[in-house]
Amino acid sequence: MAVISAMWNEIEARVGALLAALVGAGEAETVISIFLAVRNDAAKRATIDTVVRLKMSEADQTRFQAIMKEVGRRYDERNIVVHGAWGISREFPDAILWCDIRETTMLHVEMMTVTEDRRTATLLASQRKIMVYRAADFQAIEDRITATYDRLREFSKPIMERGFGTRAKIDLPPTLLRPQ
Repeated sequence: MAVISAMWNEIEARVGALLAALVGAGEAETVISIFLAVRNDAAKRATIDTVVRLKMSEADQTRFQAIMKEVGRRYDERNIVVHGAWGISREFPDAILWCDIRETTMLHVEMMTVTEDRRTATLLASQRKIMVYRAADFQAIEDRITATYDRLREFSKPIMERGFGTRAKIDLPPTLLRPQ
């Protein structure tokens, strides 16, 4: 789970560096500061879209938007991992269990008010929503995030070279991504 969260930081860092390259080295600090200051996801996306619309060719915009769609799918996966309610069970010794934290919170409230004859049925209905995650499931998520990062890196590399120069260290060692 920690690796998935850390890998997301690599994607965000790459997008921030791409924006900086688009506006040029002279305004890099400004655009990165703005990008990092925006906490709302919709506002962050609007910031990205605005810079891209102003600074990229239409062809590059189309390619970038396709990559950002993929990034959005990875973001959803990342949020499930990072913001879920996790647990363990003796019935699944090689797995961990996940459920939506909103549903878990609602269940706690419901269990305080449900009549005794409905308690078991309420719990069983809630248990049907629990998902079982094994190591292979996390590996698959990591692989998808890595593939998305690779697409973003390959797309952004020539833009970053134009923005920062060919001697810029465009491909720093991926400290958080798994070695290939």
